[in-house]
Amino acid sequence: METVQNHAELAGVDFRGATVEIVHHPDDIAYLDFQGVVARTDSLGVQLGPAAFQDAETLVRTLGHESVHVRQYQEGRIDSVTGPLEDEAYAAEEGFVAMWRRNRG
Repeated sequence: METVQNHAELAGVDFRGATVEIVHHPDDIAYLDFQGVVARTDSLGVQLGPAAFQDAETLVRTLGHESVHVRQYQEGRIDSVTGPLEDEAYAAEEGFVAMWRRNRG
């Protein structure tokens, strides 16, 4: 988790107190793989799969993306129409990456 915290801080990612966990159980990893995602966020928090750690930039993009979903949940904006919510999360990624690049030294 230290790597997650470090990258989140450098990128300016705020999980607003949501739980962030690294997925280790094979069934959970298989679910993420089946969905074609490296992480997921629900009302309970963020679950990061192994693929989120393939390189530092992927981790930063994932953390930033999922933090947007945390905010969306907390604002009560999650419903069955997820397209615009995903668009918002993808659009935010580049800003988190830019901040991370500036702050990593």
